[in-house]
Amino acid sequence: MIFTDSGAIYAIFDKNDSNHLKASIFFKNNIKKDKFLIITPVLEECWFLIESRLGNYYSQKFLDSVNKNIFLLKETDYIDFINALKIIKKFSDSKIGIVDALSFSYIERNKINNAFTFDKKHYFLYKNKSIKELKILP
Repeated sequence: MIFTDSGAIYAIFDKNDSNHLKASIFFKNNIKKDKFLIITPVLEECWFLIESRLGNYYSQKFLDSVNKNIFLLKETDYIDFINALKIIKKFSDSKIGIVDALSFSYIERNKINNAFTFDKKHYFLYKNKSIKELKILP
């Protein structure tokens, strides 16, 4: 199971993104081997980014990929929200937003070991302080 961050998904869709090639190769090489998991806040953030920057054609392709379980959609729980608030306070100097904080809470609660992200700042910071076994991919 690979937790997938918004930036990684966006990079797959946007050929002009600086991480597009790396994201596309990683995704294509692993799609048949593993599940790419997203949570609802990541879905919403991705849809907004893709829709506002790339347009309806690509945002619909993204939603279709979720509908086909290419990206496995999971819900957060209220406990994730409570833990996310604690994470935001704990890392207030780093300005971790609610989507990342919910992601970290979900990752920790579900003992996920892999994260597909290009957000090295927040993911490495959280990994080093809270989730020692989290592997940042690619």
